[in-house]
Amino acid sequence: MPLNSSSIERHKNNHLRKLLKESLKKRELTRAEKLYDEIENLKRDAARIKRKAEIKGDNRTALAGIRELTRMIELVGKLQGD
Repeated sequence: MPLNSSSIERHKNNHLRKLLKESLKKRELTRAEKLYDEIENLKRDAARIKRKAEIKGDNRTALAGIRELTRMIELVGKLQGD
C-alpha cells in the first residue's frame, strides 16, 4: 500500500511534537537542577557566615544567617512542590 503525503506529514508532525516535548522536559530538568545547585551553594555560604558570627558572638548576624537558611529551605520546598 503506497503512502500518501498526508499520512507522511501527519507522522512527521506527531514525531516532531514528541521530540519537542522531550527536549523541553530535559531543558526544564537541567534548569531546575542548576537552580537547586545555586540554592545549595547559597545555603553553604549562609551556614558558613552564621558559624563565623556565632564564634565571634555576633548574634545579630548569626540570626540573620538562620533567617536566610530558613528562607532557602522554604524555597527548596516550594520548588519541590511541598
